[in-house]
Amino acid sequence: MRLIAVLALALVACRTGPGRPEPAACDAVAGPAGTDTIRITVPDSVDLGHAPHARNEAEQLVFRQAFRGSCRVGVTSTTDHGVTVARPGRAVLAFDWARGTDARDLLDGGAAAVLTGDPSAIEYAAARPDLTTIPLPWSRTYVFVLKSGGSVTWAEGPAVWRDAIRGEAQPTAPPFWWRSANCADAPTTTPAPPGAVPRMVYLQGDENARGLAERFVARGASLAPRERRERIVPVTAAELAAAAASGADYAVVALPREPANPCEILGELGVRQRPAREVIPMLDTRLHLIVRRGRFGVSIGGDGIPHFDP
Repeated sequence: MRLIAVLALALVACRTGPGRPEPAACDAVAGPAGTDTIRITVPDSVDLGHAPHARNEAEQLVFRQAFRGSCRVGVTSTTDHGVTVARPGRAVLAFDWARGTDARDLLDGGAAAVLTGDPSAIEYAAARPDLTTIPLPWSRTYVFVLKSGGSVTWAEGPAVWRDAIRGEAQPTAPPFWWRSANCADAPTTTPAPPGAVPRMVYLQGDENARGLAERFVARGASLAPRERRERIVPVTAAELAAAAASGADYAVVALPREPANPCEILGELGVRQRPAREVIPMLDTRLHLIVRRGRFGVSIGGDGIPHFDP
């Protein structure tokens, strides 16, 4: 696909202080972007306001193309369905988010690359000579946040959760970073209103979280005190954070595995002031990048995040 207009971009120098530039890699560069557009589909939305510290795998992939450390090396812009990254003399990278869309359909529709955890799509790509699959690092840890004052007893051990989700997963092993995060706020608990029936909440659209929530309710754990728990409720990100912070509900929450700013992340997800004993680790997950061969080059950094070289 060709862009009719050539996107001009100016890369802004990163500075360590007034009048003092960073090393040459961060010096200002100006030039037009290439005239090709590469379309890449990711499963989550990207908030450029988080840059350069990614909150999810989609942001990891986008920020790797647009930033070098804290230095911007590409111009980013938001569209109705994603973000674009334009760099001097290179193809424009268009990242589209398509949560809930079958990755196989996206590949058949001509996507140059698809970021997915769907095992059927990974198996499909393995049978196609024009596609190659790159496993990304373990990047997400699912935790079960208890209601305030609650406790949990594993029925069959943490491995029982593995087949509750689709995609590649492994039991979460210590150390658990949120237990050692040195945040200023002291842990707190907020008793639920008398007679309130707690919900089991998870982020809407997150099929892994839904599977884990259903497994808990069905047979995975004995919760104390015993209560009616049949209300499994998908909620927005803001509602999930509020529920986790309130202590009135049970929640399945996905934490980044190695956050650059742990206290900020814990605050955004509603667990910064929750006691560590009420945040129960379950599984680590990772995604795979399926790439169409011959469309562009891909190099893998020391942290395992791909960099596109179109």
